[in-house]
Amino acid sequence: MIFMKNLLIYKQNKKIRLHGEAPTTAGFLIAVEPYYVLTIESGWDIILEKIQEILEINSKEVPIPSNWSLFNKEFLKKMQVKSLKELYKNSNLCRVEQEREGVIKIIPYQSLGLDEGFEPLEHKSKTVSDIKFHRDLFIKILEDCLS
Repeated sequence: MIFMKNLLIYKQNKKIRLHGEAPTTAGFLIAVEPYYVLTIESGWDIILEKIQEILEINSKEVPIPSNWSLFNKEFLKKMQVKSLKELYKNSNLCRVEQEREGVIKIIPYQSLGLDEGFEPLEHKSKTVSDIKFHRDLFIKILEDCLS
């Protein structure tokens, strides 16, 4: 079974961290490959290339990790941080979802503090019909979401 394609983008100072997401066999989403850590100086062409690369990967169910401690350790290593608190500190977050072929939904998240993480602001979500065709609009929405 194929699922909606998702990725999360964290912006923290000049770093942009991205990773795919996939549903587990229990139905909740977890981080999956690929992971990218870029800088704002990388430029939007590179950032968009990585977003499109992640969205082109078919999102399939993945098993629930048998060792959450190891999963979390690997996640932090791939995100190039030492802890979730370090990842959350001064970060802005948004989710990019490919709802159907070519239709992208961008959902900003609100920080709940270092211990609580983030919550989605669905009412502030925006939709773009095609990243390549509406590139400038997509970048503007991402910039607003991550600021």
